[in-house]
Amino acid sequence: MKNLKIMHRLLMLVAVAVVGLMVAATVEMLSLRASLMADRQDKTRNLTEAAYTLIQQFAALERSGAMSRDEAQKAAMAAVGSMRYGDNDYFWINDYTPTMVMHPIATHLDGQNLSDFRDPAGTYLFNEFVKVVKAEGAGFVPYEWPKPGFEAPVPKTSYVKGFEPWGWIVGTGIYLDDVDAIFVDRARDSVMVLLAIIAVAGAASFLISRSISRPIGGLTTVMERLTRGDEDIEIAGTDRRDEIGRMARSIQVFRENMIAMKRLEAEQVRQREAAEQE
Repeated sequence: MKNLKIMHRLLMLVAVAVVGLMVAATVEMLSLRASLMADRQDKTRNLTEAAYTLIQQFAALERSGAMSRDEAQKAAMAAVGSMRYGDNDYFWINDYTPTMVMHPIATHLDGQNLSDFRDPAGTYLFNEFVKVVKAEGAGFVPYEWPKPGFEAPVPKTSYVKGFEPWGWIVGTGIYLDDVDAIFVDRARDSVMVLLAIIAVAGAASFLISRSISRPIGGLTTVMERLTRGDEDIEIAGTDRRDEIGRMARSIQVFRENMIAMKRLEAEQVRQREAAEQE
């Protein structure tokens, strides 16, 4: 480290600061994505709970005798099927076999047993719905599903909850490309800010290092010339009020003393020669 030039030391300091900023930005981005995902999951859970509550209300009508089970289930399917939120997002109902009870968009699935249905990644998603509900009563399941406007299925995670009295599982999900899009936008903004900070810090470090290294380099050259006996040299920076100015004034004093010493020596030689001639 002691052999490095001042400019290189300052640039190393900037490099360390930049690495620290990059680490902090990375941690912030990861935290942001986790926060976005948790927020979406909370929303999805709450929406599924709302649909579940609606089904409970129709089941209560069945228990009271106001509706038969068939009437209550048809009314519940119609009510849940008409529910929308966000960008025309929806709810579906399947049973534990698993057979699709009601899907408001992919109606061709209604009545089909979906135990062999799997996404492009090989996930038997409806079997996973049943597994999660049987194990925990409710939970999240990640998979891939076709999204309107997209040619290929995109990652999605759904929250499903079982309604035991009717053997139903109700659920809804979020497409993760929405979360990724928000994350990418935020990350792009952070990268732009980080690049701006790096540019400013780098430029400032370069200018500061030059303002220090160039005067010191000049004073070093002056000292080298003085040690060779070159007195006819101008010393810059004597009017500065910083440490470099103090160094310059010290060198100026050294130069003046050196000149005075040479004059004294020359005078002594002249006097000695004059004495010898007498």
